[in-house]
Amino acid sequence: ADYDRLTELLDYVNTTENLDFLTADVIGAGQFGFINSIIINKGTRDGLTIGMPVTTDLGLVGRIWQVTANTAQIQLITDRNSFISSRLQNSRAEGTVQGEGLDTGSVEMLFIPLDIEISVGELVYTSGLGGNFPADLPVGQVISVSNEQSELTQSTQVSSLIDFNTLEQVLVITNFDPVDLSVFDTPEQ
Repeated sequence: ADYDRLTELLDYVNTTENLDFLTADVIGAGQFGFINSIIINKGTRDGLTIGMPVTTDLGLVGRIWQVTANTAQIQLITDRNSFISSRLQNSRAEGTVQGEGLDTGSVEMLFIPLDIEISVGELVYTSGLGGNFPADLPVGQVISVSNEQSELTQSTQVSSLIDFNTLEQVLVITNFDPVDLSVFDTPEQ
């Protein structure tokens, strides 16, 4: 099983262009209140910094939230405070994926325009908007659609293809620098 898992990660790394990866082992679950997180065995000594995206061959895991010399804590996409600019595969419609705070791998894609047709089974990818994640990383698959005419937008339930309870290795994307959009905020007068 270990051989198969590592082979799949290696195949993913070899077929992904323009991204550099550092493989890390999951060594624990985060113990910081209500944050859904994992801890990996790599840190600043390995070149990791806060904000770096973390993925596997199956999809997006999250981003580095805290880092020490030898470890890093990863905020999972399932955390309620995780927001990811995302895009539906078929229609290319954009929305925001928010975690639901559960360990089930279930997240919700919000703010999808009402005129967009969404199919159960459709894949969801990062859009790259906002500069926090590179575009086109798999986030999950649509499992249900909520389209109420009384709402201004529609939403979908999305299930990650990752089993976060059995996650053992992850890939940190080391050549992507998250953009700090706060420099574009209107200055106070």
